[in-house]
Amino acid sequence: MADLLREAGVPDHAIRLEDQSTNTVENIRFALPLLGGTRDVIIVSDAYHLPRARLIAMREGLRVTTSAPPKRNARLWPQIKGWLREIPGLLAVVLRLR
Repeated sequence: MADLLREAGVPDHAIRLEDQSTNTVENIRFALPLLGGTRDVIIVSDAYHLPRARLIAMREGLRVTTSAPPKRNARLWPQIKGWLREIPGLLAVVLRLR
């Protein structure tokens, strides 16, 4: 995603990467110290992942905007698998299982 941001003209100093997490909850929690006190964030990810990421971030007290880059030439089956995989993950977050 950082490469896509750079290609879109976002300067390196405006991109903050968290690279220690193993899941979305950890990703958002580990990113909190990188925010320098701001609570306004833009989460950039695949469209199918954004509803769950938004919910988790909001639970961490963040004001969230989301953005999904266009998927030029994306293969259909990986996109379908991504959406299907998110269903139980989103349900787990809604039900507070994770």
